[in-house]
Amino acid sequence: MARAYIEKEIFSEKYIDDALHVAMASYYDISYLVSWNYEHLVKVRTRRLVNSVNILEGFKEIEIVSPLEL
Repeated sequence: MARAYIEKEIFSEKYIDDALHVAMASYYDISYLVSWNYEHLVKVRTRRLVNSVNILEGFKEIEIVSPLEL
């Protein structure tokens, strides 16, 4: 999943840790990923693109939110 996110340019190779974080949450069917990372994770664009890849790869959508949104 992390490789798919990088190939779709949601995350760059430089931020492989962010891609892995989201990939693990998606793979293990975690409904919410809570993060303070506003630069790479908690963005509308990232949320939409991650979920489009998840659907294409047969995984459920994931909510990527900040602690303030809970």
